[in-house]
Amino acid sequence: MGGECGGNPHAAELLPNGNVAIAASTDGWVRVYTSSQSSTSATYAQYSLPAAHGVLWDPASESLWTIGNAAIVGLKVGGTAAAPTLTEQVRLDVTKLNGHDIQPVYGDTDRLWVASGGKVYQYVKSTNSLDLTYTGASSISRVGVKSVGNQVSGQVVETVTDTAKSPPGACSTVNNWCTDSVDMFLPDATRTRTGAVFYKARIMNPNYQ
Repeated sequence: MGGECGGNPHAAELLPNGNVAIAASTDGWVRVYTSSQSSTSATYAQYSLPAAHGVLWDPASESLWTIGNAAIVGLKVGGTAAAPTLTEQVRLDVTKLNGHDIQPVYGDTDRLWVASGGKVYQYVKSTNSLDLTYTGASSISRVGVKSVGNQVSGQVVETVTDTAKSPPGACSTVNNWCTDSVDMFLPDATRTRTGAVFYKARIMNPNYQ
């Protein structure tokens, strides 16, 4: 895929067939671009989702998870690599979710991390529900979390906007979404890079889940 897709993209996910899924918040859509066909391909399948912020490929169900302002949605990616389709399979509507991130819970293929505007949940696929009783939730679930994930060891990694910290962090003078630090839990730690402007942190794992 070449060029600018517009819409204010917030997340991208490479699919196994070489296509790319993108979530765009301002225009409110999830698209699968046919990048497998050409680096300049502008062909795509689209699903409308207000304030779409995250996309995650699920190899177990061969589906695409996405999160928006008021819903968590599992999409079936059908069709072919050259002509994909997106069909809603499962949906959980959550008033004022203000979703920011959706990532694997490594070690439990039935669960996904969900960062909302005010809390960090685990989404349970088998029951289509949100859980706040997971280990470490009292510390991990915070206001302003922009990304969340876990190492294979179980250690949780987060970024939280500096404007949500007390006192506000260094990046609070730059914008309302960044931080210069990455926080870890179970065990706890913080890594700071002075002058950095981070939005999301990602676990480098060759497995999707």
